[in-house]
Amino acid sequence: MRKVAFLAAASVAVCLSGCGKQEPQTSGAPALVRQLTEVQYRSVIADVFGPDVKIAGNFYPTPREDGLMAVGASHATITPSAFERYDKLARLISAQVVDATNRDMLVPCKPASAKTADEACAKVFFTKVGRLLFRRPLRQDEVGRQVKLAEEVTKTSGSFYDGLAAGLSGMLVSPDFLLVGDIVE
Repeated sequence: MRKVAFLAAASVAVCLSGCGKQEPQTSGAPALVRQLTEVQYRSVIADVFGPDVKIAGNFYPTPREDGLMAVGASHATITPSAFERYDKLARLISAQVVDATNRDMLVPCKPASAKTADEACAKVFFTKVGRLLFRRPLRQDEVGRQVKLAEEVTKTSGSFYDGLAAGLSGMLVSPDFLLVGDIVE
């Protein structure tokens, strides 16, 4: 038994003796940007807003490369017709999120008035939702753009929630949401 243990230890030592302290230099692979697949899109929406928010509509088909959709998604482009589909989905999703039956659960604050803009509440909403949709914290200028859009729409429509829906729709068609980039460290 000792002989077997000795031979195993000696074999490991011989195998490891050829290993250097550094790994060989490599240029690595290029960073890729992938489009969310339909399954990923539906999963994100369900994770962020819950299963009661329905996604009704057709997705532009993800191309396959060597039979694999994930590989095809890394080379996909968003055509104008695909963007129109995403925009339609975004508007339908946003309307459900701010609908009177869902807003108490999905909007983390209440505006001072449902008929006027509320910058503080809009900031809270876009900061929270943006972090989940973009898979990173939003910068101040990104939150500010969404708040400004919500304020402009609120002034036109007379509804704070219409303003939130417009800002949310914009986030749902943003490349920061629809595309996932490799992170190189």
